[in-house]
Amino acid sequence: MSSVTAIVAIGSMHPNDGCINPSHIALLHEGSRAAWTLHDLSEHPEARRKWTPEFPDLIAPTLINEILSLCHTQAVSATLVHNSSLRAEDLQALTEIDVEINRPTWSRIYSGWSNDWIVTDKEP
Repeated sequence: MSSVTAIVAIGSMHPNDGCINPSHIALLHEGSRAAWTLHDLSEHPEARRKWTPEFPDLIAPTLINEILSLCHTQAVSATLVHNSSLRAEDLQALTEIDVEINRPTWSRIYSGWSNDWIVTDKEP
């Protein structure tokens, strides 16, 4: 079973408030094997493409070289969860576009193993 470990909004930044106006959403699914799905927000909600990198080292290059080039990218805003194979450094290397990286600072997740809630608080 796979989980989404990175959500990347792709589009352009608003010129005044710095928030992204997404045209596409790329989702990184990880489990026994990694896969990217690209969702075009201007088409039917079911419209998507899928890439399956052959090796874990190809996760970031697949996003950067294949997916972003299809979207006429001016900006990305990525949310990376704690166990994502997509690293902030991979996105920081994109020097020609606007980049925003978000990481969870607080979470409450129920654990079926311990039958309890796990709270993570990374607020200063």
